[in-house]
Amino acid sequence: MRWTKRQLGLDVRIILLLSLALLPLGAIAIYQAARLSTEAREQADKAVSALTEQATFRERQEIERTLGASYVLQQMLLSIRDQPDLCQRYLSGIVETSTEYSFVGFWGADGIMRCSSVSGDRDLSDMSLFTKIMDDQRVHVVALADAPISETDVLSVLSPVYDGASCLSRSILTAAGPSACF
Repeated sequence: MRWTKRQLGLDVRIILLLSLALLPLGAIAIYQAARLSTEAREQADKAVSALTEQATFRERQEIERTLGASYVLQQMLLSIRDQPDLCQRYLSGIVETSTEYSFVGFWGADGIMRCSSVSGDRDLSDMSLFTKIMDDQRVHVVALADAPISETDVLSVLSPVYDGASCLSRSILTAAGPSACF
């Protein structure tokens, strides 16, 4: 069968007419697909944020609890810091009765820890962490893998101890065990 010029022209016109009629539908489909993709990405981001918040909730609580305990201990440490035996007995009692803390200590500006939950003095002055923290008068929260004193993975809160306006030293309160953020 041979197509005449007239029939061929009609076919072309119908194809063009249908193409023009379907063009807006195609554009709408592309727009909706892009919008669905964006919404799906936003939902995935929200889900990841929610999961991250749930995962860090326990760690955040542990840090807040340890900071609170650190502030309370600072006041006690000011009164017994010059009595190493009493200080060691008191701090070791805290660790023994607590499931959350593996170490509590108090070191002076010279880097010597004379008051802690373990017996004996410890020299921390050669530790790079010590010099960095002593130069900065803020509270530090540090995660340590295999900490030197408690010999386990810990989350340590290192906070300045003030006597009036001057910073005397640092107190260390270390949370360990399954709740220690590892």
